[in-house]
Amino acid sequence: MKRLTLRTVAERRDAGKALRQQCSRLSHGKVILGQGKRDIVRLIELSNKDRMEPLIPIRHGRMLQSAFAYFRGTALIQA
Repeated sequence: MKRLTLRTVAERRDAGKALRQQCSRLSHGKVILGQGKRDIVRLIELSNKDRMEPLIPIRHGRMLQSAFAYFRGTALIQA
């Protein structure tokens, strides 16, 4: 069994600085995530396509209860 060796604070700091040379903090602001603007309502409608029609209003009602329920119900948007 291989034993895990922990790095010291100084070793971790030096490793972070070395990685920062490859990807500076300023370059993080240039990252473009996703495909631009997405129509969230359309994505939700598309996710309902194969669902049982009578259950869709129940799903939407549950999503209205809290932000957590909304994000659980719209995992497609997060992906």
